[in-house]
Formats: sequence, C-alpha cells, structure tokens
Amino acid sequence: MDPKQAGTCCAKGCSVCASETGLDPADIARIDGYIRDRKTMTEQYSKRSKIPDAFAALGKEAYADGALDRKTKELMATCVSIIVKCKPCIEHHVGEALLHGATEKEIIETMDVAVSLGGGQALVFSRFALKAMDYHRNGLGTEEGK
Repeated sequence: MDPKQAGTCCAKGCSVCASETGLDPADIARIDGYIRDRKTMTEQYSKRSKIPDAFAALGKEAYADGALDRKTKELMATCVSIIVKCKPCIEHHVGEALLHGATEKEIIETMDVAVSLGGGQALVFSRFALKAMDYHRNGLGTEEGK
C-alpha cells in the first residue's frame, strides 16, 4: 500500500516520504520517538510527582488566547525552542503552530528570527524545524508515534 494513501509512513526507507519531504527514515523515527516519549514519560512522571500536572496547567494558561492568539504564541515558543536547542520542543511547537493555522512562511520567518538571535547554532536547529514541519504537514510517522 502506498504510505501516502494510508496517511502514514512506513518509516523503513519509504522512497515516497524521502523524495517528497527530504525526511529519511531516521528523521521520521526520531520524531516519532519524541512524540511517543512525550506521551508515555509524561504519564509516568505524573504518577510519581505533581509537577507535570502543575506545568501542564501553567502551559494551558500561558497558551490560551489573549492579546496574542495561540498561533502567535506557538511561533514564539518555536523561536525559543530553536534558540535553546531542544529538538523535542521544536517538534512539538512547530506541530502546534501548524495545528493553529501557521503557514510555512510564518514558520520560516520564525526560524529566521531565531537565527538572528541565536546565530549558527540556531541555524543548525532550524534545519530540524524544517524536518518537523515536513513531518507534520505530510502526516508522516507511525501510529504509535502520533
């Protein structure tokens, strides 16, 4: 079955995904792993501490629409994530920005701002933001990674 028709990638060397997005199977597996870990390890941490739930409540308030809408806040978080070099954070906030209506151009400009502030290191992590954007825009990944 064609992975594009199924809405997921085989994540085992799919030539369709690699040729259309520039993502190789290792990129897809890495992003799947970040998503899976965010879900499973947050749950495990929450069973052992009150902090994850308190942090989630903080995030809910911080990202709520106000003077700035959710999309703008996710773009801001993407910029910060690039500067602090957090790949799981980049993946998450790029995905959320897209979910809340960000365009490719808006994400690219966000990456440009990050590079202007963070220099060469931000440029390196902006390349990962491109991969995360392609991953989310093309519906790639395994079901367990989503």
